[in-house]
Amino acid sequence: MKSVYNSYVSEEFAKRLLSLGFRLYVYNTGTYDGKPAFFTVDENDPMWESCDRFRIPTYAEILDMLLDRDIVISIEPTDESKFQYTIHLLNEKGTILSGVCTNFKDALDEALFIAINL
Repeated sequence: MKSVYNSYVSEEFAKRLLSLGFRLYVYNTGTYDGKPAFFTVDENDPMWESCDRFRIPTYAEILDMLLDRDIVISIEPTDESKFQYTIHLLNEKGTILSGVCTNFKDALDEALFIAINL
């Protein structure tokens, strides 16, 4: 079974991270390693060769980025075979938000989306 944490997020999610100021790995010319990536395309110069290429992060990398911002996400199973996520702000020593989803991946996706927008 492939770990959810080592899976890559969607390209749309990675672009959202970039637009919110999260630092994503930028490939230099000739350094592409075959991992999932996306190009930023300038509306005035839509040639992908001249645009930046960013690596799409894994779930684990995003959790590390959030930890650098003092945000921690915990996910626990509930009695009803569902998963509850809780978003903690370390600098405020409290819970900001929690919710319940039907599976682990949905709980992680929902919690990450909320956390990156804090």
